Amino acid sequence: MDSLIAPVFLDFMGKPAWVWLTFIGLVLALLAFDLGILSRRDREIGVKESLRLSAFYISVALLFGGWVWWSMGDTAAAQYYTGFSDPLISLGVTLTLIAGGVVVSLLKTRSEGKRLPAE
Repeated sequence: MDSLIAPVFLDFMGKPAWVWLTFIGLVLALLAFDLGILSRRDREIGVKESLRLSAFYISVALLFGGWVWWSMGDTAAAQYYTGFSDPLISLGVTLTLIAGGVVVSLLKTRSEGKRLPAE
């Protein structure tokens, strides 16, 4: 029985494998929740629902950071929380949003996702 449990405690990229499995499990559960439950109906969500969902996902990230702090210490938690403010990540997200806006404006799409005929 110990031979089945032992791989979970092996080191992988500086952390025990169970930490990575927990993180991957959380990401997959949130993905299944978002795509399987929240996106069952094809509809446009309003600002209120968008803000609620954003608050939910930000809360999950903050709670996960609290768990990192509790289980791995303040250095690991500081690394986790400061990863949100990494300038390269912020720049990448900004450029992605700008590029997405340019693509959408070039395609001249409606909010329903139907493409308008070329002028």
